[in-house]
Order: sequence, then C-alpha cells, then structure tokens
Amino acid sequence: MSINIRNCPNCNSEKNKSIFSKKLKNFDKFKLLCDYKIVQCNDCNFIYNNNIDNKLLNEFYSKESLYSSDSSYGTGGNNSGDIKRYSTYMEILYRHLNHNSIICDVGCGKGGFIKFLLEQKYNNSMGLELDKRLIKLSGSDKILETKLYNYPLQDKKIDCFAFTHVFEHILELQKVITEISRCLKDDGLLFIEVPDAQNYSKKPVFDFYWFTIKEHINHFTLSSLNTFMNNNGFELIEKQQSGIKYNNESYSYPSLRCLFKKTSQKMLRKNHIESFSLDSYINQEKEKTNIHKKEIHKILRKYNYIYFWGIGQEFLTLTSFINIDISSQKIFLIDKNINKQNLTFENKKICDPSSINLNDPKNTCIIICSVFNNNIIKKDILKFHKELHFYEI
Repeated sequence: MSINIRNCPNCNSEKNKSIFSKKLKNFDKFKLLCDYKIVQCNDCNFIYNNNIDNKLLNEFYSKESLYSSDSSYGTGGNNSGDIKRYSTYMEILYRHLNHNSIICDVGCGKGGFIKFLLEQKYNNSMGLELDKRLIKLSGSDKILETKLYNYPLQDKKIDCFAFTHVFEHILELQKVITEISRCLKDDGLLFIEVPDAQNYSKKPVFDFYWFTIKEHINHFTLSSLNTFMNNNGFELIEKQQSGIKYNNESYSYPSLRCLFKKTSQKMLRKNHIESFSLDSYINQEKEKTNIHKKEIHKILRKYNYIYFWGIGQEFLTLTSFINIDISSQKIFLIDKNINKQNLTFENKKICDPSSINLNDPKNTCIIICSVFNNNIIKKDILKFHKELHFYEI
C-alpha cells in the first residue's frame, strides 16, 4: 500500500529524524499500521508518527480497531478507572464552568463523561462521536454523530470543548483546531488530555507500550502542546501532569491535562518547543525486552507445554521483538475474549482457557501477557491447578 508521508503537524516541516521504527506483528487478518515509525521534527522538535495518511488511518478504525469493545479503557466508559479520570478532570473544570455552561465532549466514545457531567447537574452537556457502534453502545440521546473535521454545530455555540484521549489520534490537527475555533464562543474553553511523553519512562507498563499503541500518532509534551495551541489562538490557563491509575493500580496513565482559553490573536512561537529526547525511554524499554527474551527462552527450553494467556498488545509486541516459533506443537494461545477466539496468529488458533491441558502440570507453564489483567489470570490459573507454573511478563 502506498502511503503519503506526513509532515510535522505543528510547523508543516518535511525535515525530521527517526527515533523509533519497528515492524509490529498482528493477528493474521489484521494488516494495517504494522510498519511503525516515530520521528522528531528537525525544525520544531515535535514528535509524531510520519508513515501514515488519512486513508490508512480511516481503514484501521473501520476494520481493526477494538475501541467499540464494551470493556476497552479510556473510550468513554463507566468502569471505576473511567470514573476516577472524570473526577480528576473536574478538579480543573469546576472552577471555570457553571451549571448552565454548554459542554461538548468530542470523541466521547460510549458517553461516560457526558453521563458523569449530567449526574453533576451540568445539564447542557453533549457529545460528538464518529463511530456509530459506540453511539449505539452508549444508549444516549445526548450524542451526535459527527465528521472528524466538520461538526454539526452552529458557530460560537459551545462554552467548553473536552478532548480526552483524542488529540494523540488526530492526523490533521490544524483542521481540528480550526473547527474548534469556529464552534467556541469568543471566551470559550478547550480542555485537552493526552499521554504525557515527558513521563513515558516514569509510567512504564509493558515493553515499548507508549510507542506501540498503533493509533497514537502524536506524542505531546507540555511544551509542544502549549506551542501548538498558542500558534492557533489559545492561551494556557491551567495544567496538571500526573499519573491516573488504571483498574490494575500497579500501573498508571501518564496524563497531561490542560485547559486553554480562546483568545483574539495567535501567539506565534513555532520554534519554541523545548528540546526533548525519548532516548532514555527507548533504552529503558530495550533493557526490559532483553530480560523478557532471556526468561522466555528459558521457559521454551524447560517446559513441554507453554501457553501464552492474553493475546493483545503486549503479546504482539513481545513476539515482534523476540523470536518465538509459534508453530511449535508445544505452544498454545489462549484468551477469554470471545472475539479473539475467532482470530489466529501465525496460523495458530486462539482458544478459551478451558482448553488448557492439566494432565502434566509440572511440565506446563503459562506466560501471562495481559499486564492489566494479570491478577485475575493468576487467580484463574490457581483454580485450574495449583501446580501449574506461570511467568508474568
């Protein structure tokens, strides 16, 4: 597939240097966004993925994305992790809004934040969402279907836009900020949450986790986000940089939360993004991968039956960096997710955990690949057989 190489989203420069590239493995039927390349702009230091275009990204979301899953985190759900996030947002927002404010959550997913706002008596809350599947899952009449760069809203209608877990996904940031400006009132607010690239190394999850979320194509720091917004007529009025716990509280999301105010003029600072390097994060992740490589090769030599449990991002990253002969008759793939049980990886079927052979537990090892569900999986393993060996990646 021919791909149009992407210019810098901040300054439109074609000049960049590669900081990370990898061909990532995927399920057999999924072929998109596998050639991964992250670059840093030579002119303004913005960090982004450049081997991607609108056609490829749209095809990925329509065919391969798991964002319409009921259990997916950060997609406008109502689980405990989501509710904690919404409460954190309100630590900033409540000081700048009143209960009559028109608040619009763009990319609202299943509408969890809108529901949260309505419960807090912000009765003019609404949402915009591109994915019809998510709108249907929400069951809400407060969510409108939208186009990415063309909102079904009147000029100067909105008091506050919220973009949480969205800006890191957007290919053409300039088009989005133009549409935001059209719909915001003259003194309107824009609340943005993105992963904080400055804290990738301080909030590790799994090897190269913050690089291998395929649809995360912009890697923001406070400086790069603020500079982009200043260039487009927005002033930073409040910020927070902290981790937000996932459901598995061993891990947290490196969150950058900023509130901007629409101004009457642009503050051109195109070359004022502070110099920033992700080399320490890359070196840290390489060390972790080498440790996993040594341990997994020991397991492959020692045990007769090896099960990889949790066939998701972590497993796909692991097999991209470590040479594992998945075709071996001693290797099995298992996952509780029924949708994944309809998939294959390197021609091997993904099965339900009930398929684990318990006849020889001392010669069986389960490699737990889902870091967010590792405690649940460990409990399930003990229910199967107390003599089963396991290794947590």
